[in-house]
Amino acid sequence: MGILKELSSFRLDHSRVVIMPGVAKSALQGDLTMPSQWRAVGEVSKLNIFPVKSLAHVEVDNFDPGTFGAESGSMVDRQFVVLDKKDKFTTSRKYPTMSLIEPEITPTNLTLRYQGMEDISVKIPNVNSLEGCTEFDIFGDFCKGFDLGPEVGEWLSDVILNDPEGGMKLVYHPKIASSRPDKPK
Repeated sequence: MGILKELSSFRLDHSRVVIMPGVAKSALQGDLTMPSQWRAVGEVSKLNIFPVKSLAHVEVDNFDPGTFGAESGSMVDRQFVVLDKKDKFTTSRKYPTMSLIEPEITPTNLTLRYQGMEDISVKIPNVNSLEGCTEFDIFGDFCKGFDLGPEVGEWLSDVILNDPEGGMKLVYHPKIASSRPDKPK
């Protein structure tokens, strides 16, 4: 796919080490110096984007490393998130059924599919500010996004919790500003 060729010319500035919040020091083990010689250890055979955090992936031929995550066409990695009734993000670790919900994105709509359920589509808001949006927490980072409405929330609640009144929400985090400390504001 050409990505390994591009990565072979990639150079890091190791004049300082930045440890991002949420990355445990235990994850950084062993010799962290830049190798003097490189060797092939594998081949990239597939690239995936997860437009909705913890739902099924979408396979893509390529993506750009955008400011807000991997971007391919109208998709941005994890630009949508499912919140529970307490506005806490929820993952497929807690609800494995989430990973079976298949998203499809066009520039204006998000469609969700799940076997045995009627598909649901929602319009992606065209917004220029974060005014009036929902605030939520992801691993200690406070994010803002727009609730895409009760209909898709009930659909997700029905699929994930087997309870259409379970209080799930689908939230859209637009590419306006990032609240993450390692991303530009």
